[in-house]
Amino acid sequence: TDADAKELSDSENKDRSELSPYEKGCWIKGIQEEYPEYSQAMVGKVVGLKERQVREYLAMLAVPEFALESFESLSVLNTSNYKSLLKYLDTIGNSVKEFTKRLQGRLFDNVKELIAALTIIDKKDVKKPVANKPIIFGDSKKPRGKINKNRNVAGQFKLDMYDVTDKEYEDILKAITKILI
Repeated sequence: TDADAKELSDSENKDRSELSPYEKGCWIKGIQEEYPEYSQAMVGKVVGLKERQVREYLAMLAVPEFALESFESLSVLNTSNYKSLLKYLDTIGNSVKEFTKRLQGRLFDNVKELIAALTIIDKKDVKKPVANKPIIFGDSKKPRGKINKNRNVAGQFKLDMYDVTDKEYEDILKAITKILI
């Protein structure tokens, strides 16, 4: 009834403002499961959203668990950037298990960083940097790191890291030590 819808709307709207966009999708899905007779348009009216917004929030739930676990906060994912993440994940197909294994423990501040990290991992033939063309990790405007080739000494490379936390430094040092020793 309309009274039930109004009561549901009032109680649900109190908590909604504190939810991330992904959590709103989970919340809306819960409402649909609790009230299967409600269409997306009706759910939208009840919770104060347009039907299009309801569809967007529900579509975000297609992001796989491993990607969600790669973010420092679910608030990083929103209705405008989740599509680029899903599009990239579609291109990697069955490699998700490998990426999950390689990304384990790493947390990202935004979708672009995660896609950049996956792209680097996805490269089948790893290219070495050449003079004046370093390999850049992260956003080119604000890189997290880069590898340069020494112009004067054959086989020598330089690794620069920016805004690295103590934990990230320890992880990088352990990885390099494991590879080189």
